[in-house]
Amino acid sequence: MERGGRDQWRIPAERMKMSLEHIVHTIRHAGDKVLFFDDAFRGMVEGIYDHIKDTVETFVYISDD
Repeated sequence: MERGGRDQWRIPAERMKMSLEHIVHTIRHAGDKVLFFDDAFRGMVEGIYDHIKDTVETFVYISDD
């Protein structure tokens, strides 16, 4: 993980080692209500959306475009 601004943490996509099932479990178990993601994770979030949409209330897509 890398330290971002304003006490935020981010995981570079190339360092993501967890399976999709583990990511879904982690998000659901933690009860995350807001999920921030960028272009590197967009495909993954789209792929797991149906499994986390009942837990996550707000999806925030961040893009440089």
